[in-house]
Amino acid sequence: MDGRSSDSACATTTCFAPQTNAASVAYFNSFPKANSNATGDGYNTGTYNFTSPAPLRQFTNIARLDYNINPRQTLFVRGNLQSDNQSAALVFPGSPVPSITYGNDKGIAAGHIWSINDRMTNNAATGMFAWQHPAWHCGL
Repeated sequence: MDGRSSDSACATTTCFAPQTNAASVAYFNSFPKANSNATGDGYNTGTYNFTSPAPLRQFTNIARLDYNINPRQTLFVRGNLQSDNQSAALVFPGSPVPSITYGNDKGIAAGHIWSINDRMTNNAATGMFAWQHPAWHCGL
């Protein structure tokens, strides 16, 4: 029995049994079937385990130039470009990547070292660093 016989409204009118929504069935069938009973009740719900790629790419480029003005004075310039990119783990195999994090940091430093005499050295340096907050691109 589906419960219609105990419904008082069905005693005087025609009641229809619930129907299956074909669109929702197609949607739920697009997901992979459970391959583990680690969670869930084993009948209606289950767990799907898989290994998701989550690539991490870290590229760092550093350049340094040194110039000896004379035996007691040296100039240097150093530059840094860093590009760190990381993809989030997939929700299901074959699904699009939920988000990608892009980082693009830059820095430069310059300095002058001068040995005034055997007991005194002047070391002057300055630098600038541009840290870009990671940009999250969702739903790619």
